[in-house]
Amino acid sequence: MPRKKESVLLPGRLRGVDAKTQGHERGCRVRATREYTYVDELAAPVNSHYVAFKVVDDDDFPQGDYEVTFGGRTEKITKRGFQYYGR
Repeated sequence: MPRKKESVLLPGRLRGVDAKTQGHERGCRVRATREYTYVDELAAPVNSHYVAFKVVDDDDFPQGDYEVTFGGRTEKITKRGFQYYGR
């Protein structure tokens, strides 16, 4: 089955979920890679899903555990230093 990937910028919502981060919540932007699966040469994909994502906005939130919601899904992430990483 042929596959196609594209990078998209989506609105998201970042929310703290542990004792250090609870109460921290904000809108954010998420750069995601969406993969489409096609059957033969059909014009429309039969399946699509996100295979990678990254919060692209900087903030002064404390390090710890968060959830980010984007594109109808919620992912668990951790902030270390100035970056968010999947967990």
